[in-house]
Amino acid sequence: MTKLYRSLFSAMSLTFCVLLASCSAMESSSAPKSAASSEAETSQSAQMTSTTEKVAKPKSVAYENPVDLDSYQILCQSAQAENTVSCKKADFPQQINEKQFSVMGFLNETTLLISLHIDDENDEIGLLPLNQGNIETAQYQKLTAIKENQSVTAWNEDYLVIYDMESTDGWFTLSNRDYYLFDIRNRRLGTKFWSSSKDENGMLAEGGSTNTPLIYENTLYFDDFSINDGELTVTLYAYDITQKRITKQYPECQKPMLMQDTVLAITQNQDRKYRKLISLADQGEAFSCEYGENLMALEVGCGELYAITSEGIDNTTQLSVTKLQNLTTGIGIAMGNTVFSDLKTGDVFAVWSNYTANTAVKPAVYDMKSKQLLTVGKQEELPKNVQFYGYTMGKTALLIVTDWDHSENQCYILQM
Repeated sequence: MTKLYRSLFSAMSLTFCVLLASCSAMESSSAPKSAASSEAETSQSAQMTSTTEKVAKPKSVAYENPVDLDSYQILCQSAQAENTVSCKKADFPQQINEKQFSVMGFLNETTLLISLHIDDENDEIGLLPLNQGNIETAQYQKLTAIKENQSVTAWNEDYLVIYDMESTDGWFTLSNRDYYLFDIRNRRLGTKFWSSSKDENGMLAEGGSTNTPLIYENTLYFDDFSINDGELTVTLYAYDITQKRITKQYPECQKPMLMQDTVLAITQNQDRKYRKLISLADQGEAFSCEYGENLMALEVGCGELYAITSEGIDNTTQLSVTKLQNLTTGIGIAMGNTVFSDLKTGDVFAVWSNYTANTAVKPAVYDMKSKQLLTVGKQEELPKNVQFYGYTMGKTALLIVTDWDHSENQCYILQM
């Protein structure tokens, strides 16, 4: 994939605001490459507003102690990870087969899914075993090659969800997106099973934004946006992988998520705003939770909602302030200048990425069981201007820590 596509459509994760609909708006941000890459790329963002309501601008807020680039606020109990859970510092490879690469996430708790950058037009998707924290590049396994216009958007141990993109200008204006399933065990790409809806001008109805699909019990859940009577609407589909057909449709539902054995989705409340989280099995409300238009990311972890929210503009730096919090309890975890992106949750840990080089922010994960922030590494051993990238699955978390120019990379593996 080219730098353009890697930056805008990175397969590591896509985080989207879930307030989109006929009377709401949606914001999105994509993740830059991991610390394994030699290029420091900043995240891109896009915004779409419906035809009936404009999104409110973030209000300018003043704090008693204004947040600046070199400080942030921890809002909960914190501890050193090494004193609380199993935390191992591992050697992280700079290259694989003399090629730069990006971590996409966990395939399972012992194997990473990575993207190897072959050249400007081709990438390679493969597997990298953790080996109890001893990462050996010699055990790298190739899965499949992908072109610059392709991206992996979701996966489990059996399948990758891959889509092809067509653009009229090579950037924001996407005219087509086709979805395929790649069978990991048989190393085989299946036939197209879906094409995204288009507007009256032949462009993608949602402007290129989408929520991450979910694969659960041989069913792929994904949403698709369309234009109906001039309004942007969304439908969630259930695709049976074995039968190779759509088996269910859920109108006005989006962003499939898994809570234990229950598939959840966001739907409209009585005011036709996407503020209600339901179980797809019985269409019942799983959570009684109202959230505002400042929501940037939402995930379910340990039976509760975790979110990244926009808290306005810092009067000193004129940069946006983001906050990580437990949305169910309303308890904050930490906040600062644009230090939270790509929220993910597992069975124990909530993780995120920090793309803003910062001298004060320590790499950390949040332990959802003990309700505390766990920091890693000794201050004197960390890079001066810290960036970090978090990944989690089950009871394992991975933090890749780097300096702004990626000249120094560290890796921490946490396990409960």
